[in-house]
Amino acid sequence: ATVGILATRGARVSGAAAKLLPATHRAVWLEEADEAKLMNFIYREAKTWGGGKDISPLRDLADKLRQRGCDVIIAGCTELEMCLARYAAEQEGFVFPLRTAAQFFAANWSRK
Repeated sequence: ATVGILATRGARVSGAAAKLLPATHRAVWLEEADEAKLMNFIYREAKTWGGGKDISPLRDLADKLRQRGCDVIIAGCTELEMCLARYAAEQEGFVFPLRTAAQFFAANWSRK
C-alpha cells in the first residue's frame, strides 16, 4: 500500500512516521512547496482553530497525495487531526493516529 503522510516538516525530517510503517508500505510526503502550504495552514489556521474555518487547503493537499497513488493518508499532526475530525465527509481515507491510539487503549487497557 502507498501511504500519504500529511505532517510537519519535522516529522518528515525525523523519519519517524516512515520508520513505523510496515516494510510492505511506501510513505509519500508532500512536495516542498506543498509542505510549505501545510506548515502555513498549521501555524496560521489550525493553531488558532475556532471551528467553522475553511479546511479546503487540507483537502487540496490530501488530493495531491491521492493523485500520487496514496491509498490512505495519515493525519500526522494533532492540529490536522482536530481540524479534519470535525468533518465527517473529509474523514474517508484518513487515519487519525490519536483516535487510533485512544481506541486501542480503550479496548486493551484494564485496571486490575
